Amino acid sequence: MQSDCVKEYYRILKAIFPLKSYYEAKFLKEYKNSLIEFSNHKNHCTFDDLVAEFGSPQEVLLEYMDAQDSTETSAAIKKQNTRKYILLSCALFLFLGLLIYTTFLYGLNQKVEKAIPDKVNTTIIDDKEEYD
Repeated sequence: MQSDCVKEYYRILKAIFPLKSYYEAKFLKEYKNSLIEFSNHKNHCTFDDLVAEFGSPQEVLLEYMDAQDSTETSAAIKKQNTRKYILLSCALFLFLGLLIYTTFLYGLNQKVEKAIPDKVNTTIIDDKEEYD
């Protein structure tokens, strides 16, 4: 069972991690398991106990980043940024496409409404006079 202090510590740690790749997710999961295990062994575990044992979430992040290869991290950040720009561009093109399509349909609707007559002229021809 997770205590509130473990949830709070993990929430802070997860929020400050810049990358969300497989390795970071794996690290965070293993770290969360360590936090839970520590809180299970210590009765009435507090946030300060976790900080005393593991360090602050910011310190954990710094240690993790120091342990990583800087070129790998740099490449991963560039890849993540590129992915964001591609997704943003796709969303923008999709929005523009929908806007153009909607404008086209609106124009087509206006043409159809103008083509439908709103008055019908009916002419009645009296054929009786012709037969007399």
